[in-house]
Amino acid sequence: MSLFKKIMSRIVENEQTVDGSGFDQHLTQTARSAHSDFGLFRDDPDQLRRLQAFVNAYLGGSYIEPEAAINLLKSKLNHAGLDFDFNSKTKLSPGSHSFQLNRYGEIFGTTPTHDLLKNGFDRGKEYVPLNLSFTLTSTPTGKMYFTDIQITRSGLADQAELKTPTPQVEEQYDETGEMLIESKDMGLSVMNMIMKNPQIKTKVIEPVFRSLVVMKGKKKLTTDEANTRLTFAAKSAIRKLSSMGKINKDKVDNALVKRVSSHLMKKFKGIKTLSGE
Repeated sequence: MSLFKKIMSRIVENEQTVDGSGFDQHLTQTARSAHSDFGLFRDDPDQLRRLQAFVNAYLGGSYIEPEAAINLLKSKLNHAGLDFDFNSKTKLSPGSHSFQLNRYGEIFGTTPTHDLLKNGFDRGKEYVPLNLSFTLTSTPTGKMYFTDIQITRSGLADQAELKTPTPQVEEQYDETGEMLIESKDMGLSVMNMIMKNPQIKTKVIEPVFRSLVVMKGKKKLTTDEANTRLTFAAKSAIRKLSSMGKINKDKVDNALVKRVSSHLMKKFKGIKTLSGE
């Protein structure tokens, strides 16, 4: 038993944590580490809180060269599978700064809504709609401080939900409280379920919204193209919810897809596009 405790102690001492060991003197685990097997790159409220705590702890204090601190932070976030555009040539001045986080810097591929021939490989930046922002403050002593450090969701789906919130409606669920049986407006109920499901929101809705925004910025988006892609997103989202046992399969039909697609269109029209329109 004594040898086992020594081994456990060494394992914990070597674990990378924000402020030292993840265990106290009695070898009982405490919530002092940002480490989690679930993955910091996921669009999950608890993981976002962990990431927020880590970044604030890491950038605390004063710096003569803030660029060095951000470079080190970037290398630490790389271990969690997150990256952002920053290199040795980037200069920071006093004021507000913002960086888009993306999952792994070298990921590439394509999606059903991505035109590989016209736009090249999809780099996957839309799959983690997170943004790192902070304010850099200078002092008379020559040192600089990071304040207002935040990790926030920056996805278009999140923007759309903020600008055009989905209203709540009267609903009836089964005895488990998981499957939706009846609703006063099934389309609105499904939209609420989509916006509350991180996986569907970031992997189904977000890529489609981004592709539409890019096309609109290039003035190549037509109403038919938007309807086609949003219908595809609605079908995919409803199919995933149905396979998860969240929707009564008897309620899934073309009319439901059309209503969800219509709600998606309303949300898309409320998004501020890349061209500022």
